[in-house]
Amino acid sequence: MVKNRNGNNTKKNMIWNMLGSLSFGFISMIFLVITTRLIGISEAGEFSFSFALACTFFTIGSYSGKVYQLTENDKTIDDSDYIFNRIFTTLVMLVIAILFVTLMHYEKNKFWLIIIFTLFRGIDVLSDTLHAIIQRNNQLYKCGISLLIKTIILSVTFSLVSYYFHNIIFSSLTVLIIEIVFCFFIDFRIAKNFIIFKKFNKNNFNQLLKNGFYAFCFAFLYNYVLNIPKYILEMLGSNERQAVLGIIIMPATFMALIATYLVQPFLNKMVQLIEEKKSKELIALIIKMNVITLLFGLLVIIIASFLGIPVLSFIYNLNLNEEKINLIIIIIASIFYALTNIFSATIISLRRTFAQLIILIVTLIFAFIISYILINKYQLFGASLSFLIYMIVECLLYVVVTLFYIKKDMRIDRD
Repeated sequence: MVKNRNGNNTKKNMIWNMLGSLSFGFISMIFLVITTRLIGISEAGEFSFSFALACTFFTIGSYSGKVYQLTENDKTIDDSDYIFNRIFTTLVMLVIAILFVTLMHYEKNKFWLIIIFTLFRGIDVLSDTLHAIIQRNNQLYKCGISLLIKTIILSVTFSLVSYYFHNIIFSSLTVLIIEIVFCFFIDFRIAKNFIIFKKFNKNNFNQLLKNGFYAFCFAFLYNYVLNIPKYILEMLGSNERQAVLGIIIMPATFMALIATYLVQPFLNKMVQLIEEKKSKELIALIIKMNVITLLFGLLVIIIASFLGIPVLSFIYNLNLNEEKINLIIIIIASIFYALTNIFSATIISLRRTFAQLIILIVTLIFAFIISYILINKYQLFGASLSFLIYMIVECLLYVVVTLFYIKKDMRIDRD
C-alpha cells in the first residue's frame, strides 16, 4: 500500500515522463545505429533480432504489466506483493529464454546477445514495477529523470565500448551492468520511501498470478504479433535484411511511445470515469487521444516523405534509397499500432483482458499467414506490407470490442 499520494505534480510529471519515456524508448534504435556504424551490418542484424526476442521475453517477466499495476484498486494487494510477484516472473522469464535459445541452436554471438538482452529487459521489469509504485505516489517525474539520465549514460557507454573494442558482446555486457546499477541503486532508493514492506503473502501472490493471467497472455501475444515480420524474416532472410527491417520499423516504436505517453497520464482519469459510469466522457477522452495521435502521425508521414530516407541513410551510413515505400507503409501501420494501444489501455481499465486475448489470437493467426506469404514472396516489401495489413485488422477489432464493452459495462449517460 502507498503511504502518500498528495501533491500536485501534474505538469512536472508529464514533462519529465515524456522526456524520460521517449528517450529510453529509443534505446534500441540508438544501439542499432551505433552497432551499424561502429561494428558492422551483420552484427546489427543479430542485435535487432536479439533485442526484439528479448522484448517478447520481457512480457513474461512483466506478466500483467505496468498498466494493470497502476489501475489495480484491490486494497488488499500491497506494493511489496507486486515486487515478490515480479521477481518470480522475471526468474521464469530467464529460465524460458535459456531453454529457448538452447533448443534453437543459435550461433554463438546470437545466443549470447539474446541472453544478455533478456537479462537487460529482466532488470527493466523490476524497474518498471518500482516506477509504478513511484507513479502511484504522484512522483512520476522522478521516474522520467531516472530514465533520461540512464539513456544518456547507456548511449555514451555503448558508443565508447563499441568504438574501442568493436565487439557487440562486450558492448552489450557493459550496458547490462549499468541497467543493474540504476535499478538497485537509484530506482529502488526512490521507491522504498513509499513501500511498506510486508512478509510474503501466498494468497496475494497467487491472486496476482490468477488475476493478471489474461493481461499477461495479451501482452505476450501483442508483442509477438508486433515482431512477426522479424521472426519470419529470420527464418527466410539474412542478418543484413534483418538490420534494414530493424532500421525502417523504428517509427512503429516511436508511435507506440507517443501513444504510451498519451495514455499513462490519463489512466487515473480513465479509471475514474469507468468507476463513475460516465461513458460519454470516457468516449470523449478516447476520441481526444485518437485525434492527437492521428494528427501527430500525419505530421510524421509528411516529414518522413521528404526527410526519412536521407536522414536514416546518414544516421546508419547505409544506402536506403530503395526502402522509401517500405518506410512510409510502416509509418502508416505504426499509426494504427499507436491507436490500438489507446483502445488496449481502455479494455485493461475495464478489466476485459480476456477479450484482448481473443483479439490477439485472431490477429496472430492472420498475421502469421499473411506475413509468411508476403515475406516469402517479396522479402522486405512483404514484411512492411503485411505489417500494415494486420495492424489495420487488429485496430478495427479493438475499436469494435472497446465500444461493445463500454456500452455493456457502463450506464449510457442520459441528458
